[in-house]
Amino acid sequence: MKNIIIILIVIIIVCSFILFHKISDTKNNINNLTLNEIGSTNNMYSDGEYVQESKDNYTYTEEELREQQLEKEKKLEEAKKQKQEYLEQQKIEQEKQKQEALNQRQEVLNMEESNQNNNKNEQQNINQQIPQQPTTQPNTQPNSATEITNIILESRIENEFNGLKQYAIFELSNGQVWIQTQYKYTYFYKYKPQIVIYSYNGKYYIMIDGINDMVEVQQITQYKKSKLEKAITNMGNLTNSASINNIYFLKDGTVWKQSGLGMGIFLNNANVIVAKYGIYYYMQIDGVEESLIVELQK
Repeated sequence: MKNIIIILIVIIIVCSFILFHKISDTKNNINNLTLNEIGSTNNMYSDGEYVQESKDNYTYTEEELREQQLEKEKKLEEAKKQKQEYLEQQKIEQEKQKQEALNQRQEVLNMEESNQNNNKNEQQNINQQIPQQPTTQPNTQPNSATEITNIILESRIENEFNGLKQYAIFELSNGQVWIQTQYKYTYFYKYKPQIVIYSYNGKYYIMIDGINDMVEVQQITQYKKSKLEKAITNMGNLTNSASINNIYFLKDGTVWKQSGLGMGIFLNNANVIVAKYGIYYYMQIDGVEESLIVELQK
């Protein structure tokens, strides 16, 4: 009995050893088969045609690869075409905007030219209404100061003197204000020159130191002195240049509109005199050679 048990144990050990070797051989065969299959699927020929396996285990033929390449080239060509169309459209839009800007600028220039023509016409109409003195004086005017013996006053012009011109306003140091009523132009600059006013045949004449000519003047009783706060054009823009239709705001609160005559450059806070002569108001601003015809607005 003991011998039988020993024999059975030996048989079991031998069988176990044989079974272990068979299992190991089987695993080695499986591993070799897997490696061969992987190598064969990466690169192979099918019916003499090369094929390639993709990452998703799908193999593409050369024809399919060519089709994909053609599709990519087609999409690239379409993208280039769309980009070219976009650039052309942008160029057309830019040209259109440029032309619109040029048209708007031309409209502004035409409007300014039209306003200038209207201003010239208005000034011509106003000037036609203003009585002009003849350039040649009748025999009632003295030929020189030697013929005049009746001196009314001697004084000085209060500020700068820029010459003789019709409707020039003279503010004297004694407080009186006179206006030139005779049509005569003589440019002459002097600071606070001496003046003499004569009376001859019921009229008054002024002679200014440095000028041989004398002109007819008249004393102004209705006038006001102030300073310029600001001036704007008829378009509402601030300006320092006298022009017809300008609006002048004085520091005394009055507002005046230029209706004719007068051009020149002035500064803010400039001295201003507004004098009434006949039916018109005349404004003289420091820096502007000619007096401005104005109308009271406020």
